[in-house]
Amino acid sequence: MDLAAPPGTAPSFLGSPLMVPRLGGAAVADTMDEFTALVPWRSRAHSFTLVGSHDTTRIRTLVESPDEVIAAAGLLLTLPGVPMITYGDEIGMLGSFGEDGRRPMPWDESRWDNGIFAAYQELIRARRDLEPLRRGGMRWVHTGDDVLVFLRETAEQVAMVAVSRAAYRLGVPARDLPGVEEHRVVVGGAALQVDGDVTLSSDRAGVGVWVWSREVP
Repeated sequence: MDLAAPPGTAPSFLGSPLMVPRLGGAAVADTMDEFTALVPWRSRAHSFTLVGSHDTTRIRTLVESPDEVIAAAGLLLTLPGVPMITYGDEIGMLGSFGEDGRRPMPWDESRWDNGIFAAYQELIRARRDLEPLRRGGMRWVHTGDDVLVFLRETAEQVAMVAVSRAAYRLGVPARDLPGVEEHRVVVGGAALQVDGDVTLSSDRAGVGVWVWSREVP
């Protein structure tokens, strides 16, 4: 299969065509919940998570848009689990199937996608600096067709993550996010406004992360 495959079709997987369904956010969230419900939380929190490996189509080839690569990285580095980054994904390396994706690392930085690289660096810093992204629980705030919003929470702190594959604008009741008025921006790929209720928006695919202290009764 050539690289002009229809949307939703991986260019190749181990030499064979593979249909990749383009699900809405609610279906994605339900699938994740169903799968992770099969294992204890401790196992989920200590298991590898990945968006690609040495056996699969490179994420940059699969989704084509650099903004959607950043959205995928947002999920990888903010969801529960231990992120595994296949070398080269952080610079937008291409590869239409497993063997093609195992090209040597291009150390010439002029061949890197610096926007993707900067986004990976920002997300890695966020995960390193925020305990909720490493050890917090998780609950969904919103599951729309093109955007997922969820909380990672510890006893002291809340991190909210919005990951989208397209532009969006949505409202969330402020009562569902106590303490959000005192938020600070950690990853600035989306906007958060508090004016009575909370409005989240972005003009493109990507990821936003905000953090605030948990209100203690």
